[in-house]
Amino acid sequence: MLELAAHLQEQPLTLPLATDLVVRWLVQCDRGEKLTEDQNSMHVVGDAICAALHMHDVPIPSLTELNDSRLRARLFLCDGAISDFSVRALQDFLCNLQAEFNTLYELTEQGYMCHVDMTTMLLMVMKRLGYWLRHDFQPPDGDDSLRDVADPDAGGWLRLRPAVSRSMLDAVHALLSFHRLLVMAEPLPSTTHTHELHPAHLEASMEFWWELSSVADCPVGGITQYKNNFQYLFHSVSQVIYYHYPAYNRRMQKTFAEIEAGVAGPLHVLPLLLQVAPEIPVLYEHTGAGSLSACSQAPFSWCVFGQFALLVQRSGKTFCAQDINTLLHHALTSQN
Repeated sequence: MLELAAHLQEQPLTLPLATDLVVRWLVQCDRGEKLTEDQNSMHVVGDAICAALHMHDVPIPSLTELNDSRLRARLFLCDGAISDFSVRALQDFLCNLQAEFNTLYELTEQGYMCHVDMTTMLLMVMKRLGYWLRHDFQPPDGDDSLRDVADPDAGGWLRLRPAVSRSMLDAVHALLSFHRLLVMAEPLPSTTHTHELHPAHLEASMEFWWELSSVADCPVGGITQYKNNFQYLFHSVSQVIYYHYPAYNRRMQKTFAEIEAGVAGPLHVLPLLLQVAPEIPVLYEHTGAGSLSACSQAPFSWCVFGQFALLVQRSGKTFCAQDINTLLHHALTSQN
């Protein structure tokens, strides 16, 4: 924080320094930390980084043009550059990224590849958010559409409402953190080793399956946003999924025969593996996923967000594999 304060006091901030600050923000600040006066340390530091990015006009590389026109149409609702986005446009863009997050990554032999320049896009979002945090503005005459995102002062000038910037930082922190975990994950070679599973494991794991599948179907970052917006009411992920999708129908778990045959996805298998190795904790976006302090509590942890399940070492190093059994075998046979 002292280093960040120095940059806010006009010390030059370069892109490499800004990138380093953002990485430390991701791993050292827990987005799920309890709020104090409507913010936690992640929001305070995030606001400062956004302001510094804009104050020093940190040069962010140009965004690579998306060749997939359908993907661009799903992400961008307007044609303007992110550097010119209104508050509404920033909110819409982040919502689209959250909803499309699962479709943007592909697991290859080299690890996870992202189809968009996620880091550049989100640094641009943070810089633009820094502009709105640092400036008061007046709406066009007769336009009251911004009243729910900004508060007026005595002179009629509007300032971005803290809850709005908080919600956007919840999304940015989650998206950047999970992007980093995915692209830095070391791919483990497939192993023929399997773990002995029985129908009883499936029956015993159903409650966890309902929780896991609900987490997977929530927009990435959406659980944290709901938890912070309704901090005195939040107690279950099921609240979040029905908040976003009132007509939501729970996913069906695969049959034991399908799981045994190896045709079930990793999220279907993980609940059973937790019966085999219950000592390995599971971290979600609102319970420490991506936070170094959370993953350091155990030799290995599962990190689950969206449709992804990674194995995270105490040091913060992440692992991925085509078969989730490979990840569990690595955790059980590795010396820490």
